[in-house]
Amino acid sequence: MYMIVGASGFLGAYLIDELLEITDEEIIAVYHNRKGIQRDDRIKWIPCDISNLRSVERLNAEFKHERKRIVFLTAYHNPDMVFENPSFAWNINIVALSNFINVLNNVEGFIYSSTDSVYGNSINGQKYLESSELNPVNIYGKHKVLAEQIVVCYGYNVVRLPFMIGHSMAVGKKHFYDKIIETLKSGNEMEMFVDSYRSTISFRQAAQYILTAFEFINKHDFPQVINLCADEGISKFEMGQMVAKTLGLRETLIKPIYLKDNRTIFKTLRADSTIMDNTLMKMWYGVKDVKFDVKSC
Repeated sequence: MYMIVGASGFLGAYLIDELLEITDEEIIAVYHNRKGIQRDDRIKWIPCDISNLRSVERLNAEFKHERKRIVFLTAYHNPDMVFENPSFAWNINIVALSNFINVLNNVEGFIYSSTDSVYGNSINGQKYLESSELNPVNIYGKHKVLAEQIVVCYGYNVVRLPFMIGHSMAVGKKHFYDKIIETLKSGNEMEMFVDSYRSTISFRQAAQYILTAFEFINKHDFPQVINLCADEGISKFEMGQMVAKTLGLRETLIKPIYLKDNRTIFKTLRADSTIMDNTLMKMWYGVKDVKFDVKSC
C-alpha cells in the first residue's frame, strides 16, 4: 500500500498519477482541505488534519495492519506566510510531522519531501552536496532543517527537491507553469528572474524519482538524505524560454528582470540562487544526465 500525505497538492497529484501507471497496489490519498481530481478504484481519499493528533490516530487505526510506503508532502511552505505566521507554521512543519511519525505504525518506507531552502545561497555557482553545511536564510528553511533531523532520527528518508514546475493537476489551484502558458498565449509579456538559479526539474520528474527511491531505501548504504535535481542550475528566465520554445510560443515575450532590483517582491529574505549537486542521485539511479524535461510538464 502507498500513502501520499498531502495528496491534493501539485506534487501529490503527480505522485498519484505515476502510481496509477506503475502499481496495482491500493493508494491512500490523504488530504485536508481539497480532495484531488484522480478517480480510480485503487485510490482511497481520506480526510485528515495532521495538526490534530486524534485525526492522525484515526488514520493510523484505519490502516494499522497494512504495510505502508509513505510519502509525506504536507508543509506550510510559503516563506512569506511562514514569516507572518510562525506559530502556526511551527505546529504544521514540526509538531504535526513529529506526531505523525510517532503515531503511524507498520511503515515499510517513509520519504519526507524537503527543499533546497535548507542550504542557503550558492556563491559563485557553488553546488551543495548532501553533506554541505546548512545555512537557510529564512524561517521556512530553518523549519525544514529541523524537520529533516526528526525524520532521520526516526530512521526514515529525506529527499531534497529544487524548484519544480508543471501544469497543475491539483483542484482549484494554478501553478506558475499555467500562468506562463496563459500569459504567452494571450500575447502578453512575462517577466522572469534572470539572475536567480535553481536545479529545476518538473513535477513529473520529481514524482518518478521519489517513487524509485522506495527501491533503494532499505539497502544499508542508501543515504538517508539525497538531492533529487537536475545537473545544472537554470534561471526562471531560461526556464520560461525553454517552455515557450517547446510549446511553439513566442520566446521574446519572456522578459528578463533582476532579483537584485526587486527585493520588495518578497516579505522575507530568500536565497538568490541555490544549486544542488546530484552525484549521489546519479550513482544510485544509474543515470548519466539529469536535465529539466519541459515535455514532462
